[in-house]
Amino acid sequence: MRKIIILSLLFFTIADSYGQLGKSKNLPNYDHKLIHWGFTFGINKLDFIVVKTANFYQAPEQDNLYGIVHKWLPGGHLGPIFEIRVARTLTFRTLITLNFQQRSLIYYFDKGNAPLEINIPSTFIQMPLLFKFHGFRATNARPYIIAGAAPTFDISALKKPKTSIPRVFLSPFDVYGEAGLGIDWYLQYFKLSTEIKFGRGMLNVLEPDSTIYTKYLQALYSYYFMFSLHFEG
Repeated sequence: MRKIIILSLLFFTIADSYGQLGKSKNLPNYDHKLIHWGFTFGINKLDFIVVKTANFYQAPEQDNLYGIVHKWLPGGHLGPIFEIRVARTLTFRTLITLNFQQRSLIYYFDKGNAPLEINIPSTFIQMPLLFKFHGFRATNARPYIIAGAAPTFDISALKKPKTSIPRVFLSPFDVYGEAGLGIDWYLQYFKLSTEIKFGRGMLNVLEPDSTIYTKYLQALYSYYFMFSLHFEG
């Protein structure tokens, strides 16, 4: 999916560069304003970086565990955008997004036991604090890159029901380092931005317990890819 998104962005950039020759500018005074508001939505891929304990491959025979595999599932996000112009080619952006995501850990056991998949849903409230470095506007398009940090709170991690169903619990708080790139498209009545972004969690979110499902895990770090559409007036 990432390759398709990147190729699509490159295609539309080249097509727009040729198509804009001789065109007049839409929203000619847009970049002179100090503050802009809007909203965003998109799709994402969330996954784990799994760090196993040093004795994982010497697991006691009674545990029968020989493999732990992580699997991502697609998710979505939406929320408002606030941008303030800092300089001609620098903007500060913040968003308050609600992210719906899910991951899985699959455990493989010896002696003919079927693999066990544990789903870990997450509902994030996230507030990225980003600097947006952009080039000069070419008629109705402008490329940019973004970088910053995103404090994140996982509402789903607060729910720790007592159940016999195997579970893996996570800490609710994390901070992601973020980087990405995109293109601003100046349309007749508003600005549309297409953006891809990578985020990597800085904190170990694993909450160990006495079960085999966390016994051989040293740490779980999160990372994601996002494709977003930003609409700003």
